[in-house]
Amino acid sequence: MIRLKLPHTVLIICLLFTVLASTSFAMQRVISTDGSATELLFALGLQNRLIAVDVSSQLPPDHVPLPNIGYHRNLSAEGLLSLRPDLVVGSSHMGPSPAVRALLTAGVSLLRLKSPLTPLQLQNNIHELAATFNKQEEATHLIAALHQDLAGIQSHDFSHLRAAFLLRMNTGLRLAGTETSGDAFIQLLGASNIASFVNYQNANMEALLAEAPDILLIADKGAHASVNELLNDTPILRTTKAAKHHRIYLIDSGSLIAGLSIRAIEQAKEIANRLSTNLLTQADIKR
Repeated sequence: MIRLKLPHTVLIICLLFTVLASTSFAMQRVISTDGSATELLFALGLQNRLIAVDVSSQLPPDHVPLPNIGYHRNLSAEGLLSLRPDLVVGSSHMGPSPAVRALLTAGVSLLRLKSPLTPLQLQNNIHELAATFNKQEEATHLIAALHQDLAGIQSHDFSHLRAAFLLRMNTGLRLAGTETSGDAFIQLLGASNIASFVNYQNANMEALLAEAPDILLIADKGAHASVNELLNDTPILRTTKAAKHHRIYLIDSGSLIAGLSIRAIEQAKEIANRLSTNLLTQADIKR
């Protein structure tokens, strides 16, 4: 019998692929506790493994409804364990801590992705999720599409524009400061944030008017189909510089719950194109 000796490096690679394949096969029942993670699972072709999702996850209209496990910061370990998951995917904000500990004690695998505030961090999440399921080829295509969208955004120069990001809630409007998804969206566009404080604060409308941002980015849960509907509900926004120059843009707040997502970047690309057209139109009017 002739025995072939594999080089040491080749043997390690073969063993690595065997481990990845067996791990991927074992993760057949997956729960997503984060809308961005759900979006990535679909983008990587893993939707058939999903058995439940959180309240922020948006499923395609033609997809079979899935059990809802609630809000990612207020999970029920008992509810999750009753679904017999092999893996629970979420963000670093997954909680509360006792629920997370209970899942680990029960032997459930957890994948906690960082909440991405930059495109690079989002790309790292794609790589990490793809490695878990041995979906590197799909990740390559997804990242290529991501880079194409980013190139489209970066082809415009908005560095001279000042923006305010407002999160619309039942209690009113919250202004995004640094270290937030709202600020990450502003940075994605290449504009500057009028707010220098950390996190979100209740929006002071007089201060907002005094700051006179060139752009208003308003994150809503989808209650408003148009900017006009929003302005009818909040008439004071009509007096802003951004409104007078038709630079108010609605964003789906669900795309930014746990940081930047693929959908958030797609929205940024659309807004960048519309904003560029607006600036060209305004320049023509001034001539």
